[in-house]
Parts: sequence; C-alpha cells; structure tokens
Amino acid sequence: MSKFTFAFTNLIEYSDKNDKVEIPTNPVNTTHVYPFSSFLWRLEQAPEILSNGLTQFVLSAYSMMETMAPEVDPATYSVENAGDEHLAEIFKKNGSSLKLKVQLSPTVGRADDLPQLQFTSNNTQVEFQLKDLFSSVPDARFGVETVLLDGTPDADGKQREQKIKYVPNIDDEFTPGVFRMSNWLSPDSCYAQWKPVCYKAEKRTISNSTVVKHTDLVQLSAGLTEALNNSFAYPLYGGDLLQLTGARAINVTFGIPKDKFYAATNYTVWTVSVGLGQPPADAVSTLVIIVILCGLGLPFLLMSAAVIYLCVRRCRQPAPDGAVSAYQPINA
Repeated sequence: MSKFTFAFTNLIEYSDKNDKVEIPTNPVNTTHVYPFSSFLWRLEQAPEILSNGLTQFVLSAYSMMETMAPEVDPATYSVENAGDEHLAEIFKKNGSSLKLKVQLSPTVGRADDLPQLQFTSNNTQVEFQLKDLFSSVPDARFGVETVLLDGTPDADGKQREQKIKYVPNIDDEFTPGVFRMSNWLSPDSCYAQWKPVCYKAEKRTISNSTVVKHTDLVQLSAGLTEALNNSFAYPLYGGDLLQLTGARAINVTFGIPKDKFYAATNYTVWTVSVGLGQPPADAVSTLVIIVILCGLGLPFLLMSAAVIYLCVRRCRQPAPDGAVSAYQPINA
C-alpha cells in the first residue's frame, strides 16, 4: 500500500544582509526558526465545493499570545507557555497571517489562480501564504522547510531514493513567463510539484511574480525527526520515522536580489501540488502549436513561392537577339 507524507515543518525568518536570498549557514542571531507545531491552527474556512468544482478549505496559524485573557501581561507571560518570544511578534501587526489553502478536484483540471497547476484525482494543491508578518530587521526574508516522507518500500524491501527533476516547457500559456516545472520525486510512488515562481501581491501577475529557489535534498536530522514525532506523521509511521530512508527535506526561499526583501510588499504566496504516482506534465497547447507552425511554416512557404516564381519567370523569358544561330553543317 502506498503511504507518503508531505509536511511543512518550519517557518524560517532570516536576515539577508548580503542580499543573496540564501539562508545563512551560520544562523546565530540572524535566523529565527518557527516550528509549525508551535503554532495553533484554526479552520478559517470549512471545506466547501466551489463553483469550478474544486473542494477547498483554509487553515490559519496564530500564536498562544493571541488567546491570552486581557488581564494577562504579555511582558511577564511565560515563554514556555507562549512559545518562542519571536513567534508572538510575527503576528503582532493587524491583519498578519500565515495560511494554508488546500484544494482538491475529482477530475482533471486547473485552478483559476496562477500558477494554474494541473489537478488530477490523485493530487492535492496547497497554497502557502504569508501576509504582513512582522520582522524587527529591514532585510528580513522568509523561507519554509518542507519534508517528503515515502513509506512505500520497493519489492526487495529497500526504500526509494528521492530526487528533484526539472522539466522544461516551451509553453507558458498557464503560467506566463515561466518555462520550467520542478518535480520532487520518489519514483513511481509519490511527488511534490511546483513551478519556480511565487507571487508577492494578492493580484497574481507577471509583474508581481518572483523566484522560488530550494536547497539540495538532505536526510532528516534528529531535530527534524523529533518535530515530525509531534506531528500527524507519527500516527502514520510510528517508530518507523527513525528508519525511513525514503525521507528527505529541503528549504524553500522566495525572492531575488535587490527586490527590497519581504518588507517591499509584505506578502508571499506559493503553490505546491502533492500526489500519488507520476506528476502530471504540461502538454503544449493547440494555440502554441498553431503559432509555431505559422512562425516556421509561413517563411518556408514564402521562400518556396519565391523560388518557384523565379524559375517560372526565367523559363518563360524569351532569348535575346543573336543568342541562337542557325544550324550549319560542318562540311558544308
């Protein structure tokens, strides 16, 4: 039986002093890590079927500080009870939020919003959204640590080796300006799929888009395994979490150098699709095929017509005077 888990494990806030959109390798005093298990979660939108046939629900994160009684002084409230002190700070702006929008479809189709990843009956799409999170430093960026756990063994009992494969495409009809797909694969078992683009405004356009980057796949650390033991993954795998070799993690970051950091728009939304089996591939649309045929075929037709015209014209052109002499016998 196929069994897999895709999880967001940590929200990462880091000071990008060198403006390289890279999480520092020495994170002391420059990085805050917020385990997703430290957040409280509310069902902001109950599951409902949308007009386009998709089923959707929304989860919203908040800190324990938001649930305190008014008479409790936040300055003296126990960090042990409230979680990391910075965890409370990131939600201190009005309207700040960390949300996960989950969508699934019983049929093949696409979401209405960019990047319009493809739905199948075997996958689920998750939108990871950050809005108006507070940071005490002006050069702050956010990233997210994600994990793919594959508990499906091969026939010989070995776990599957994961990889991230990039699939180019000449068609950007569904995601303008993006010509590549990223597929995180556990072969023939499960996958996570995304396009290397996210959006820094609620209105998703090319001008509001930016780059999604990720680190290389790494094995689970002891701390990460402990975090998963406190998540919904533990009831699924139990003690097998420690033995899973089909488990890898990556850090995902958002933005490009000189984009004025997260504070430029205070908004990021990234969409990822997870599912069983092989990931869907973007086929070249009929419109693009017609454009290619016109672009390549029309010049060829014009050149062919020009050559034919010149040949016909030359054949029909009369010979000049004196170019043809009468036949005379040699021994006349």
